[in-house]
Amino acid sequence: MQNAAETEATGKTPGELQKKARDNGQGKAMGKPSGRGWARRFIGRAGFVLFAAFIAALSVLAGIRLHSFDPSLTARAGASGFEVREEGAGAARIRPGESGDIGEIRRECGFPMPYFPGQVMFGEMTNVSYDGKNAVRVTMSYPGGVVIQAVRPREAAFLIKREGLGVQLYESLRVPFGRISSSYIPALMCGGRAGSCIFFSTEDAAYSIFAPADGETLYRYVYENDLDVR
Repeated sequence: MQNAAETEATGKTPGELQKKARDNGQGKAMGKPSGRGWARRFIGRAGFVLFAAFIAALSVLAGIRLHSFDPSLTARAGASGFEVREEGAGAARIRPGESGDIGEIRRECGFPMPYFPGQVMFGEMTNVSYDGKNAVRVTMSYPGGVVIQAVRPREAAFLIKREGLGVQLYESLRVPFGRISSSYIPALMCGGRAGSCIFFSTEDAAYSIFAPADGETLYRYVYENDLDVR
């Protein structure tokens, strides 16, 4: 009797009324997502971001562990700067020697040399063979275990790589390269149990600054001691 009344009032059969009720219920469910569904989507997006960050860090680590390590950071700062760049037949050979005079080292090696003004240092200049080419490597040791190294050409940057150091990703890491306020070069910080090392490069050469200290201390030391270039 009730079904007949409903059919007479609405002009629809009981089956049609049940289908309409189901459709209305589904529409409400789609129009307002549940709290669990929102949470699942949020967790999924967060997981994707973390995975992307992990892959980026892994790519940088892989670049550093390879023989073709090249901390050449130009305007394309980041992992993309760690690429092999063929630069001819290497560097011209020099007369190996030792000196505590940054001016003499600069004249002998023929490329810009970062240094700490007013500090006593001991410098060594050598020729190093790699892949049938010649590279010029300079090592300048300062008090307290601070060491500045340079190598030309920059494709031979692996010759100043330090073992046991892992990449520490620092956004907007810059080091001064000269007294001009705009002369700052993108750099990469690496650290480990032995200490920390900053890697950077120019068109002329690749450089590193090492200290038996944490990265923050080293970075502050570079600025407080007025790193300059000769």
